[in-house]
Amino acid sequence: MCGIAAVFLLGGRPARPEDHGTVARMSERQHSRGPDGTALLRRPTYSLAFNRLAVFAAESGAQPFVSEGFSQVTMVNGEIYNFRELRERWTGPVTDSSDCSVVHDLLPVLGPELFGALRGMFAVVGVDERARTLTLARDHFGIKPLFYAVRDGRVHVASELKALFAPGAVPCVPDWAFALQDAHFSLVSHYSDDRARTYFDGVCEVPPGSTVTIDLDTGRVTTWRFWQPEFQDGGEPDEDPAPYVERYRHLLDQAVVRACMAEQPPVVQLSGGIDSVAVAALAARHRDIRLWTVLSPTSVATGDFRAAARAADHLGLPFHWVDATETERDLSVDDWQQILWQTETPLADPGFLYRLLMSRAIAENSHPAKAVLSGQGSDEFNGGYTTALAPPGRPNWRGFFASLDDRRRRTLLNAAPGAVAEISRGATEGCLRTSWLAELVESPATDLYQEYIDRKLYDLRLYNCWCDDRTSAAHGLESRPAFLDVDLVDFSLAVPPALRGRLFDDKAILRRAVRGLVPDDLADRPKVPFYAGAARSTGLAALANLLERGQDRLVELATSGTVTAGVLDPDALRRAIRKAVRHPQRDGVQRLLRLLSLGALELVLTGQREPHPGFGASAPVGTTGRGDVDPEAVAGRVGAARATVPVGVRFALDADIRLMREHGADQSDKVYLLRRGRLEYSLDPAVDANLADLVPRLVEPATVEELALRAGRPEEEVRAGVADLLHHRVLRTLPAETAGGPAA
Repeated sequence: MCGIAAVFLLGGRPARPEDHGTVARMSERQHSRGPDGTALLRRPTYSLAFNRLAVFAAESGAQPFVSEGFSQVTMVNGEIYNFRELRERWTGPVTDSSDCSVVHDLLPVLGPELFGALRGMFAVVGVDERARTLTLARDHFGIKPLFYAVRDGRVHVASELKALFAPGAVPCVPDWAFALQDAHFSLVSHYSDDRARTYFDGVCEVPPGSTVTIDLDTGRVTTWRFWQPEFQDGGEPDEDPAPYVERYRHLLDQAVVRACMAEQPPVVQLSGGIDSVAVAALAARHRDIRLWTVLSPTSVATGDFRAAARAADHLGLPFHWVDATETERDLSVDDWQQILWQTETPLADPGFLYRLLMSRAIAENSHPAKAVLSGQGSDEFNGGYTTALAPPGRPNWRGFFASLDDRRRRTLLNAAPGAVAEISRGATEGCLRTSWLAELVESPATDLYQEYIDRKLYDLRLYNCWCDDRTSAAHGLESRPAFLDVDLVDFSLAVPPALRGRLFDDKAILRRAVRGLVPDDLADRPKVPFYAGAARSTGLAALANLLERGQDRLVELATSGTVTAGVLDPDALRRAIRKAVRHPQRDGVQRLLRLLSLGALELVLTGQREPHPGFGASAPVGTTGRGDVDPEAVAGRVGAARATVPVGVRFALDADIRLMREHGADQSDKVYLLRRGRLEYSLDPAVDANLADLVPRLVEPATVEELALRAGRPEEEVRAGVADLLHHRVLRTLPAETAGGPAA
């Protein structure tokens, strides 16, 4: 994890002192990416800065790498895992023993073809002073960021947006027209296929798996894709899948070994899911590692925290966690401003919050560590979303494909002329053939699975890789997603279609590959979302509470920028917040917060609003010798973070909440809470007996004291449950004069 900053003058014009000063300011803004040292290089027509995080070969690898006479200058952010193999085939001069220097040595010889041969994660800036060309390159999946902007006779390059928007560099102008068309921003089926555009006007990303070559005389930009997914056709339905599982196990182990390349023991971020547990189990076979996770109401309710502790106990390793309960409960506008500063995206959500808190805890409390392994990338290529995407009642591969077909149809309709889209709703829905719609909007007829993978590559760049990079870089760490190893991914994509259902339905290939390496209960554990879990949508509650508590400041922050003031209506935003708070639904709350966040970034990323330094001050850390965590102590910690419930106040179910019960064969009743007809929470007596017992008793308003009498339960236990339900907006408080009777 390092930081790159540069300014190039086009047409051979000489760089001015202010250009060199701009690069220094850009470098300072992303200093956390490389706290081990900063190097500046000033040349007649350009200026470079490199912030270094020395993870491997700390005694060598000083950058920029410079050839004799400055004929070639190179900067590399990342790790090249196969540098030794590349060195063995190279007989020319060697710059030093570091992994990244191999790029500098081979780029003049192999040209852009080199990048397809690299294994690792990288963002590269290469200057050929003789040919007057600038080469920018990015790894296969976009794990490492790299931005550029060509304007006013200059090319600005940086690892982070906040550096690109430093004083004297590039103006920060949100591109609202593009953002509102993007699926990730607007949460719609249609999405942009432009992998270079960002949410800021004139600012481009180097697309994953691509090089961007810029002529330093003319400013002409040429993009070339050196890697793209390749799929195998056909296959025999009765073919034995066992050899594929065995090969996958070998490649996954190889990927984890590569990701462990560091001088200090790496850390594994454990979510409790099979992905991170598999990485931890494999890494522990090769290196001394540390295990960290997040303690929050969500991770307790979904069982993630307990599963992470179980994995640590199985591996016999110390177990560490950061306690996010109070930070999540009290999430403020100041906190949100800090999250936006560090993550640079309006797509930030509670998942970013948890990772930021965990990264800080690792940096401040762990034994010296710089490399952090995660389970990112497994869901996308191992079938992690097949069950979630399948329609109700069809949680299998066929159901998954039916969902993909439905999504493709909606995507086509979103791109179709308005009348066509309108006539395809209601009673006439589904009457127009999908194949004809594809011809109408000139959509290429591709295999549904290939189309799905292409979208997941888009997701990875814009959300998953972005999240891991920024949240780790904010605290001088380097995130390493072992599953995003190109050899492993290439193998998964080459599995014959006839075997996909048997190997990728609910991560079957991964679960089979780690059988015997981890306990069966962890290998078979169902996937749950990281922050919006199956038990209670605590992430949604945190965002809804933030909107309610901070609506005036959020609106002011979002509409004070020069550009955004002409886009967002403050009064309409306030009305939208009040509506979202009264009727919180995930899509609505997220869309609204994204509008507010993109508006706020115009001020935050330019430094007009300073980030709050006290972010996450109430997030202590915990540790045990192994994973033997006391469940009662954990529950007590989560309970202690709940809001105080006043004595004598009456409560009732929120007006939008309705109850539904499922009578189980074991005589235990699951309680489902529907908000405006949509399932939002489920309460299982086996998991949360307190809330499952209290909620049905709140059909009629009551005080805590009355509820305790009704339930025959200790008052403090009931008070804790009511506080939890208030936080998740299941309950509402009633005015003091409200009499008893059925809730509205």
